Amino acid sequence: MYSEPHQNYIPNSSKNDSFPEQDIFYQVLDSEVFVDLNRLKKCCSNGIPDQLRSIVWKYLLGIEKPDRSNDLTLRKERATRYSEMDKTHSDYAVRIRRDVNRLFQRWGKNCLFDCSEDPARFEAIICAYLNSNNNIEYKTDLIQLCAPFVFTIQEEYDAYYCFESLMSKIEDFYSIHSTNQQVSQFLSWFKSGLPDL
Repeated sequence: MYSEPHQNYIPNSSKNDSFPEQDIFYQVLDSEVFVDLNRLKKCCSNGIPDQLRSIVWKYLLGIEKPDRSNDLTLRKERATRYSEMDKTHSDYAVRIRRDVNRLFQRWGKNCLFDCSEDPARFEAIICAYLNSNNNIEYKTDLIQLCAPFVFTIQEEYDAYYCFESLMSKIEDFYSIHSTNQQVSQFLSWFKSGLPDL
């Protein structure tokens, strides 16, 4: 049985029926030796149950490895590497915290974040990312790209590595596809999805 040290993970025996396909997720994630990523990706086509979202994202972003034989060792290595990173950035730290607080204020009562702790998590994750990637400048968009991980993933180091993986995939996509290709692809998806418009 999969043991995820996350507050939202609910063991298979105590799941609810609000997400009928979640049995398949549990079958895939409860594998003792190997997690079948292709099967996991297929399961995700109809959404991901809230209590499993963090672990599914970690597998899909390559943070957790399909071969489960070294789970604990790899998790400890990630935590150690993250603890050794510089999570301060004099130029950006104040801006990040200000932008996060501004975003929380804009969301008002609908803000799902912990306004006392999460600004510091955003600041640490984004500063660590910027310090590790000197060629990237801070933009407020980084907060919105980081937000799902801060909200969903309990361990800050896992949230960082998910954010880093997402940013790497975005960077790879933009380096391969020109803006014209992206617009063309969007238009073809749009026409196939809504042909009457």
